[in-house]
Amino acid sequence: MTGGPSAHHDSSLNVAAALLGRARGTGCRVYHQAFRIRTPRDHVYWPDAMVACGPRPPHDALWLDDPCVVVEVLSPSTARQDLVEKRQAYREIPTVRAYLVVESAWRCLYRHWRDDEGGWQQETIAGVVGEILLPCPPGAVLSLDRIYAELDLPAEPPRPRRVRERAPELHEPGDALAALDQR
Repeated sequence: MTGGPSAHHDSSLNVAAALLGRARGTGCRVYHQAFRIRTPRDHVYWPDAMVACGPRPPHDALWLDDPCVVVEVLSPSTARQDLVEKRQAYREIPTVRAYLVVESAWRCLYRHWRDDEGGWQQETIAGVVGEILLPCPPGAVLSLDRIYAELDLPAEPPRPRRVRERAPELHEPGDALAALDQR
């Protein structure tokens, strides 16, 4: 089985680690599952990773008010929420300049970013190679290789599982031959 809780955790940690080195000395900070975000419509989310470049939050803060980059790693149970609901909610936060959604079952990154005119753009980076430039920390580049370091995930989406046909009940030795003849 590919993906799973380990791939979710490892890929979110890989993203945070890749950004952490780039953030040093820039006034930006990287957070890994540390703060919640409250959106303008009072929705509350707990992203997998974030970058913020404003003032440092108080030591007892539970919320981060000014994220620049927000990262969510997909889980089967949260995929719809991450790709639809959270995408819209994060776009409403004025400081958010990029929202990244990382697949945990295959090598794929969905990038949503605010362009210079304030409109939102999106792209998908998938497969073996690919990288993106992030708006913060300054000059940060995130690659599929960094996101999926030490994870053995396929370059293409896994095929949907097929439910196997239930085998006919066999009670007598001759029933197996009769079942084959019926196909």
